[in-house]
Amino acid sequence: MKWLRALWVVVRLAFISMIAAELFLRFFKPVEFRAPEPELPAAERAQMLFRRSSVPGLPYEMAPNMEKLADGVWVRTNGYGMRDREPLPDDTPSLFRIVAIGDSFAFGLGVPVEAAFPRVLEKLLNDSAINGMRYEVLNLAVPGYSTWEEALVLKYNGLKWHPKLVVLGYCLNDPETEPLQPLDLYFHRPSWWEHSHLLRLFALWHALLDIRIYGGGDYYFYLHSPQRKNWQSVVDGFRDIGNMVRMEGGAVLLVIFPINEVDSWSEYRYRPIHQQVAAAAKAEGFHVLDLYDVYAQYEPKSLRVAPGDHHPDALGHALAAQAIEATLVNEGLITKATGHG
Repeated sequence: MKWLRALWVVVRLAFISMIAAELFLRFFKPVEFRAPEPELPAAERAQMLFRRSSVPGLPYEMAPNMEKLADGVWVRTNGYGMRDREPLPDDTPSLFRIVAIGDSFAFGLGVPVEAAFPRVLEKLLNDSAINGMRYEVLNLAVPGYSTWEEALVLKYNGLKWHPKLVVLGYCLNDPETEPLQPLDLYFHRPSWWEHSHLLRLFALWHALLDIRIYGGGDYYFYLHSPQRKNWQSVVDGFRDIGNMVRMEGGAVLLVIFPINEVDSWSEYRYRPIHQQVAAAAKAEGFHVLDLYDVYAQYEPKSLRVAPGDHHPDALGHALAAQAIEATLVNEGLITKATGHG
């Protein structure tokens, strides 16, 4: 029975070592990776632009009828939780309704709502409309959303507006399936292991190893590795969006935004990812617009909403809207007074 006593000693030592390591990390080297966020006081929660979502699979959504200063600009939501005006009545004559879905890029983080590309696109389309056509672009984008969450938005919120066109904004972190974004972390219901600093440290090491193995140390290549569930979530999301829109008799335009984290576009290394995303979208019958060639005509810093923040500024949104309008005309999805289609 000596081996049992030896095993018991080993187990006790391992347990004591883990407790000691947990206490050391907790008090001296806290591990922030996947750390549960504390619940805000009720008064602060009531002032949030976001709330826990009742949609299955969505951790959070925009709260309706809110107004707040966020990222230096006023953000207002309508009665449906959109960063937009109230939608036009469904019986508006000659109404061509477009739904924009996406994350903080389509939402227009850091720019006034009038400067975000959905609103700019709406104005461009109505300024050149013919035959009394009235265009409406509803902005259903929500910061932090991934492609599979955007598919849920379309299913539960977007389709009820019966859009003739869906504009899907794509950012290179859209394959994220883990709660890593600030809003995801806050509204995420943590698993038991996430309360342990030691186990979160092990999870961090595992994540870094995965990024090295499947992405060569680059996070965006890791997210788009065909061997990982992250990329599969995009493929599945595109499939679901395509099926839903086809049943409505509409079309989808995928708009790929470059990650503006370089000093010069000659340093940009993610064109292969753009091509991979475009191919997956076209396989589902989407129209595709890659904004890289549009943005590459300008200095990267001239398109950033702030130093160190790669979200598009007003110029970046204006360029996106102009390119979207041109793509819609060139591919016969709309007709404009001075164009062809």
